[in-house]
Amino acid sequence: MSNFLIGDYFVLAIGAVFSIFGLFRGFSGVVSFFLSIFASVWSVPIAWGRSAEFFDESWQRTAAVAIVTLLVFAVVRVVFTKFIKFLLSQPADSILGLLTGPVIAVAIFWAWSIFGLFVGYSHLVQRF
Repeated sequence: MSNFLIGDYFVLAIGAVFSIFGLFRGFSGVVSFFLSIFASVWSVPIAWGRSAEFFDESWQRTAAVAIVTLLVFAVVRVVFTKFIKFLLSQPADSILGLLTGPVIAVAIFWAWSIFGLFVGYSHLVQRF
């Protein structure tokens, strides 16, 4: 721990925060959140391309894409939350939610080491 740099503490703090959120939200809440973010980002270019058929001005297209993105986010989140809660009982959902924090922190360190981002700010990434 004495060799840790600022980036290491930052990622450990992110892992701790996600562990606490995961404990209260459960595994279903954390997974459905990330899946809904992915689905929302994926829906933006599709909605932007399709909105040209219906709207002429860019502000109208932007508003329509924002509404579609929020609807996709909400629907995907509700569906996956209900589905995962159907599969997992409550203690398992909370315990797995607690374990998502360290998994997210490891994923951040892995991405840093693969892409070479902020290598000077993290001792752990430099070791990989």
